[in-house]
Amino acid sequence: MTRNWDSIARAYVEYDTAVMETFGEMPANDNVPVAHQQARTTTAEERLLDGLSEDVRKGKLTPNNARFIADLSIPIIQEGRENFNAMMDSVGFMGGLTNDQLKAALAYGGPVNHGDPAFATRTTEWIQTFLGGQFWPMEPRAEDVHIEDIAHALSMECRYNGHCIRFYSVAEHSVHLAEYLYALGLPASTCLWALLHDAPEAYIRDIARPVKPYLVGYSEAEARLMSVIAERFGLPAEMPAIVKEVDSRIIGDERVNMAPCVAEWEDTGHALGIKIECWKPDEAKRRFLNFYRVLSGMSEGRAA
Repeated sequence: MTRNWDSIARAYVEYDTAVMETFGEMPANDNVPVAHQQARTTTAEERLLDGLSEDVRKGKLTPNNARFIADLSIPIIQEGRENFNAMMDSVGFMGGLTNDQLKAALAYGGPVNHGDPAFATRTTEWIQTFLGGQFWPMEPRAEDVHIEDIAHALSMECRYNGHCIRFYSVAEHSVHLAEYLYALGLPASTCLWALLHDAPEAYIRDIARPVKPYLVGYSEAEARLMSVIAERFGLPAEMPAIVKEVDSRIIGDERVNMAPCVAEWEDTGHALGIKIECWKPDEAKRRFLNFYRVLSGMSEGRAA
């Protein structure tokens, strides 16, 4: 059984939820009576496509995610998995996917990776950035990422959900980490990773760690944003282990700007010995941008 995926793409973008208009007519199978064909496609394949269309219309899925899920699921149906309908009845149309398939579908990068011009239009909501541009947090692209937007937004965002004695920005936190690694002689790419490790917060803000596991899709959106930011600035896809380590250890330095706690914190490792200065936003932004320029202009020998 074949599908016209170009028609599907156009219909998704237009939020067309009529099954025959959205997915095109299905070619007849000469080996199956027409009545049986209709019953089979209505109870499995078309139910899947209906569910995908509805979730796209409601904004629960992007067209790209829906396309990817359909690509994975339709072969399962065509193979005749007997319990597919039962799974859809009990857990919804995505019940036919394995955890790995569902994770891949939700992390799918969309038209930049797929190369399908029919998906050029983004359908999720956008935000205005500091520079006056548009940014789609749920459908990010590298060309929309600008260092001044990141620097400005992070300079205005306070660490620890604002529960500090004095305002202490994410931008200052990031500069301290990058300068610490720079002083150790680490490669420019590692230092730049440290400077930008919280850059997704410029577009989706930070969420308190105890809350993140309960926000379905947040971690995936954060990872997708970080991947696009890494692409934009030519960084390795994976965060260097040393960046993750110092990001934890600096908490020991930052707690001097917080009241004594009534309970013990988890162990975050030995403090780095960094002095927290609580820069004002304009100072934090200026120093963030200045150090970005330093790292971007470093010699090839240090940048290796």
